Amino acid sequence: MGTVRERPMVDNCVPCIRSRPLHVPASAVVARWCNTKKEGEPNDMTPDLDDYEGILAAVQAYIDGWNERDPNKFRRAFLEGARMLYIDEAGSLTNVLLDDQQFEELAKHEGPNVELRVLSVHQMGDAASVALAWGPEWFDFHNLLRIDGEWRITNKTASHKSR
Repeated sequence: MGTVRERPMVDNCVPCIRSRPLHVPASAVVARWCNTKKEGEPNDMTPDLDDYEGILAAVQAYIDGWNERDPNKFRRAFLEGARMLYIDEAGSLTNVLLDDQQFEELAKHEGPNVELRVLSVHQMGDAASVALAWGPEWFDFHNLLRIDGEWRITNKTASHKSR
């Protein structure tokens, strides 16, 4: 089980860091910051394990979609209209709208399964970001929003290790 470390107040900002085991073969840090509360007031930005698990569930659905070649898992992970932008090995930018057609294409890939390493998870209210290593060659940032209580990836930005 993770730990919570308190740090002293600085300009009415109380950081709270929580480390927890993940559903993926790695560990991550969730950091949430509140700069609107004064000492002694209730802090509605306290890390919530349900949020943490929901954020990771969205990212895990993406990974499962890739490894299981299942377009429905991609649909579960990504918000309609999400985008994927990345710089490939040659330095070229690719900008893809993630729609049903793209999910079907992603599910047809012939590449190997990937082992995911979550490097960090950050959440502020209904927004979150996840940094991860996608296999040994790619590094991703996934931005998410909580919409109607469900975490969905709004965009993926990635770069190849050669860059």
